Amino acid sequence: MFIGDRIRGALKWLLGLAAILLLYLGWVYFTTELPEPDEMGSFNVAESTKLYDRTGKVLLYEIYKEEKRTLIPAEDIPDIVREATLSIEDSSFYYHGAFDTRGIVRALFINLIRGRVTQGASTITQQLARNIFLSP
Repeated sequence: MFIGDRIRGALKWLLGLAAILLLYLGWVYFTTELPEPDEMGSFNVAESTKLYDRTGKVLLYEIYKEEKRTLIPAEDIPDIVREATLSIEDSSFYYHGAFDTRGIVRALFINLIRGRVTQGASTITQQLARNIFLSP
């Protein structure tokens, strides 16, 4: 009986969580005005300040506040770096539509079993949206 009560309680908890998630996603969908896709490249990204010698070839010092970042054109990123990033961050990137349902369920169950949040399930698309549209 004890195991049945725990399963029933967990299912009620999951259904409640799913209902809250659906309400939240509906609220976000209907209240958020997203920019056009062609505006994605126009966001200002903080870069570090680089100090070079008088020839402009030797980097002497780099000043940064929160992020040590240097932007490079997308075409300069080697394919192996792209593949490694996808492999580590979001291995099913090409197979889901920005939401990895399997990853969400996996993280939910592992976090429930451990009793604390130890795993996440955000995709690269979700991370990009969070970093561009939301404040820290």
